[in-house]
Amino acid sequence: MQVSPVLPKGSRSLSVASCLKKHNLWSKFIKLNLIKNKRALEAERKCSNWLLEIGEVKSGDNVMLPDICYTSEQNPAKQLYGDLNLSTIMAKELKGQAILALTNNASIYINNQVLLCLPRKTIVYEAVDDIVSDDPSDRLTFPVEFLDSLTPTGMPPYK
Repeated sequence: MQVSPVLPKGSRSLSVASCLKKHNLWSKFIKLNLIKNKRALEAERKCSNWLLEIGEVKSGDNVMLPDICYTSEQNPAKQLYGDLNLSTIMAKELKGQAILALTNNASIYINNQVLLCLPRKTIVYEAVDDIVSDDPSDRLTFPVEFLDSLTPTGMPPYK
């Protein structure tokens, strides 16, 4: 399926006129057709039936994920990097590999798992948290221990 090109301040007819099928070279393209329905595979049918059961509330209040949803390896760093020898690998070889996390806590956990895979000595740096305010009561309102527990989005953790 092709998404129509976006033309700034262009009308629908301009978008359609600039799509790939309207290009002069379209007749030179080799068109391939899909002949095997991948959605009809046995594993896919089981998954679609399971999703239908959830939608029809046949499974009750508790939904149990099928075993296929669980990987044998529960460590995300090992799932991504697998058998890579992180002691000899260059940084450019890891380019394009990333683990997305929903929360900062999950991100910190995954970062720590990756650090455990590295053979080098780990150096821990701690942030210096302090309140800069003219009101001395702010220091009591926001103690250093509280500031150390925060990890704002886009900021590294305290340790």
